[in-house]
Amino acid sequence: MQKRMVLQIANCIGFIIAMLFNFGAPLLSSSIPSSNEAEVSAEVQSVKILLQPAGYAFSIWGLIYTLVFVFVIY
Repeated sequence: MQKRMVLQIANCIGFIIAMLFNFGAPLLSSSIPSSNEAEVSAEVQSVKILLQPAGYAFSIWGLIYTLVFVFVIY
């Protein structure tokens, strides 16, 4: 039982750290003068790109984060 509790706590801590990195990185990068994803994508439009996903394709991350959260709660 003790080992399971340690794993549950480790899962919660890992999830919190992952969310801090994933949602904190754009905030940190906005304070550093550099290009963001939209600017880079606009720049490379002039270059022939064979495959570029549509914006809505990244909505899958909402489902992924939700399922990871459900796993952590479980």
